[in-house]
Amino acid sequence: MGEGMNRTKRSPGKTPTTAVRTTTVTLVVLLMVTAVSAPAWSQQGSDPAAMQRVREELEVVSDLGRLFTFVLRMEKEVPILSLNGAQVNLLWQITEEIRRTERLTPARAEALTIQIEDEILSPDQLFYTDQQFLTRDEKRVPGTGSAAEPRGTGTADGAGAAGSSGGIIATYMAGGPYNPLLDESRQVGQDFAALRESLRARR
Repeated sequence: MGEGMNRTKRSPGKTPTTAVRTTTVTLVVLLMVTAVSAPAWSQQGSDPAAMQRVREELEVVSDLGRLFTFVLRMEKEVPILSLNGAQVNLLWQITEEIRRTERLTPARAEALTIQIEDEILSPDQLFYTDQQFLTRDEKRVPGTGSAAEPRGTGTADGAGAAGSSGGIIATYMAGGPYNPLLDESRQVGQDFAALRESLRARR
């Protein structure tokens, strides 16, 4: 047997050194992409302008919460405008969806608001809730001389500019959970829970 017969055959054109070099380059590229991407997400989450834009987008979620608050108030203060049986069932179904929703997006909140206002509330009930929105806007900045902000342009509940709200916004921007209507440490969450209890009792 010749000495050449004992040598391991290698694939032409790719030596072990070449394979190792290729693998190393691939790992370096992956590490570079990861290093660039992570700061980009972090920077977006801490950019004041980007966070303000998200706060404004999330205001529609807060408007949905306020609508529930005004419906609850209407039930308590204006018996003549009380929800009928069909309205109770329809509104209950919507609150059930919200209860099961971990991340309530502006698009879904807007769709639910439109559904409630266009398909569930009567014209008189809608007039009442609209008046509540107007009254709220007129009282937003008492004593400051500033003009009242129209519906949908305030600071989102659970997404304000102070305290831990920056963390809440950053979490939302990163794709995390966001549903202030379930946060019973806030008034909007307490009102939503109270309305659900009222609807449950009447079903």
